[in-house]
Amino acid sequence: MGEGLASDAVSGLIGGIFDLFREIVRDALNYMYAHNGRLKQRGDESDVSIASFLDKAAALEREMAKVLEQVEQPPKNEKLEE
Repeated sequence: MGEGLASDAVSGLIGGIFDLFREIVRDALNYMYAHNGRLKQRGDESDVSIASFLDKAAALEREMAKVLEQVEQPPKNEKLEE
């Protein structure tokens, strides 16, 4: 056997390691960017749902206030029995 790996063999080995490292980094970043996009989309959907809920809750509150107001005030055209 020789005295270790030849310079060309070491360069080839290191080059292969760098290629694999770059591929792993690229794949990881692609996944993270895609995941980030999905999170943003879900966040946008959540914002729309919150706004819709708040609008409906406010409308319901207004309707309940109207009903309460009608219950608290006697009818104006009703004749009182004496």
